[in-house]
Amino acid sequence: MFRIFSLGSVGCLGARLLSEDLQSVDDDLSSILDLKENATMNKDCLRERFWPPALAKKYPHGKMVGSGATACVAIADYPGGGKVALKVGKKGANIQEWSEECEKLKKIRMDSCKNKVLDLHEQYIPTCIEVGSVKYKGESISYYAMHAASIHGISAMGKRDDLTVSQQKSVGAQIVAAIYSFHMAGYAHNDLHGNNIVVDPDTFALALIDLGDAAHYPGWIKDYKRDGNAVWRWLSVMAQCDDNAQWHSHVKGRSNVRAQGDRFLACIEQKWNPGADFMKGLKQVVKGDVMMMRKHFVEQLWDTNFIKSNLPKRKVMYASGITKGCSKWSSDEWRKREYQHEFSNHFKCDTVPTYKSKSSKNKVSVQCQRGRPHKSGGNGHCFTTKKGVNWGCAGAIDWDGFAASNKPCYEMGMPGGGMFSGGCLTPDHPGYFVAKTWS
Repeated sequence: MFRIFSLGSVGCLGARLLSEDLQSVDDDLSSILDLKENATMNKDCLRERFWPPALAKKYPHGKMVGSGATACVAIADYPGGGKVALKVGKKGANIQEWSEECEKLKKIRMDSCKNKVLDLHEQYIPTCIEVGSVKYKGESISYYAMHAASIHGISAMGKRDDLTVSQQKSVGAQIVAAIYSFHMAGYAHNDLHGNNIVVDPDTFALALIDLGDAAHYPGWIKDYKRDGNAVWRWLSVMAQCDDNAQWHSHVKGRSNVRAQGDRFLACIEQKWNPGADFMKGLKQVVKGDVMMMRKHFVEQLWDTNFIKSNLPKRKVMYASGITKGCSKWSSDEWRKREYQHEFSNHFKCDTVPTYKSKSSKNKVSVQCQRGRPHKSGGNGHCFTTKKGVNWGCAGAIDWDGFAASNKPCYEMGMPGGGMFSGGCLTPDHPGYFVAKTWS
């Protein structure tokens, strides 16, 4: 599981477009940020004038919309189409952590191609575009770019009294399509509350955002974290079913939940008349929700007449170069790309400055190159550029099935200081060729 775009006081921006909630500033940020103040932006973003010209050239027409503990946030144009949310790092921003998060999101997008649901992800699932750095006034400024989506949560959409039945059905079908596409890529979202399913109030285009709790399918299986429960919850909201037909975590007892589900099924059939094939699948979803089964059964709804007739026309909303040409990649190319996403943030062991220890026979041993850590639980070593400083934590990443935890240094504390955070790859590791050289 992983958290994306955690910004302290700003919170989880993920792929939210904040310009409606937060007052924007003029386009020419570089000339005015040190002159204006805004209650929604802390003074660091104004004083430090975080809109490097090199970044503005890549992502034009940017507007600063907020600030967190380690980054300022801007919304700008994405040359690939649509908008991009940019996290622009202040001093001390952790670009290593950003890179790891970005690679995980890119892996989800890659897996969507491998599992033949890329077109759905391009329509419903925003992803990370890139993490990088640019020079500005002699400093290296880190940035994290991600697609920006609507700010309007589905919980608010369901309260509108001006929606036609056709519009309700369209949003309902998109809920199924988006969750189905996520599951088919091999992941469960695990956090589909009313603000993580967003809907454009004018076009009714839907997206799933904030993938911070995403896990390999089937993921968590209780409360609102379970994706199948979200299908029941948000379809009932969009159909404006009575409260006693909606899925709620506070309803206790299996018989009570089952009765709630029966009322939900009756409501959907009466209000939407979705057809026998959809109702058959929906009964399976509700049964799984009542029993809290490992499967979510959303795929049972996908290939039905209701979905086919109510989904909007396919449109690329969240384009990315990550998967360009992926349908024609060879098995070797897939292997290379997957290793890049998994190991490109690791270092090659033989390039990492590490301490050396002497055995009783005065033999020098380079700790980084020992391969696997002790079987007692990963009691290896990590590394520092300070001479004479060492401590026990992560060893070299083992690849032959050893399952001990290799905790990075930053999780163990750094008694002597240091700069390295995580295990490294030995030359016999299959991902060694994509690892970074220590510099």
